[in-house]
Amino acid sequence: MSAGDIVAAVRSGAAVEAALAAVYAEGTRRHDDGMWRVIGKLGAAGALRPGLTVPQAVGLLSVLCSVEALADLTTRFGWTAAQCETWTAEAMCRPLGAVPPTGLAGRRGPPSPPARD
Repeated sequence: MSAGDIVAAVRSGAAVEAALAAVYAEGTRRHDDGMWRVIGKLGAAGALRPGLTVPQAVGLLSVLCSVEALADLTTRFGWTAAQCETWTAEAMCRPLGAVPPTGLAGRRGPPSPPARD
């Protein structure tokens, strides 16, 4: 069982169990706090793309780094965790105005999907 599986189980159980709802809410709060810290530091360093506000950047980063995005990419679309990590890092660079990490520059589009039977 992966961390994503645990979060998915807590998320689904939160609809019917108050204790799980509290756990999920705390996890979401911690995720959001982390996103605000990262983007706050980038904003303070003048590293955000001109015109992109801190709240907008937090929203973008939060969605790209969400357990839901990882679950969709891996479960629904067959991506590997490594493909998710590589593509997410590049995707974050575009709206934030950063230079893609070494090895990502020049890639076009998401990883090739797995072959379908």
